[in-house]
Amino acid sequence: MIIGGGEDEQIPSSDAMRLFAAAGEPKELWLIPGAVHGGTVYMAGDEYRKRVLRFLDSHLKPK
Repeated sequence: MIIGGGEDEQIPSSDAMRLFAAAGEPKELWLIPGAVHGGTVYMAGDEYRKRVLRFLDSHLKPK
């Protein structure tokens, strides 16, 4: 899971998209509009926790 800020100037969203394209499955890309570097969790609020836990539950729990 790659999470990036839409306004991140240190690691631009284009870098996140390249990493995502190169990653194997399972994968998910989430670019948070308006978020700067290090600000994604604050900008996304509770949705951050929900999405990360959902991704981990989907791909790390035994089936």
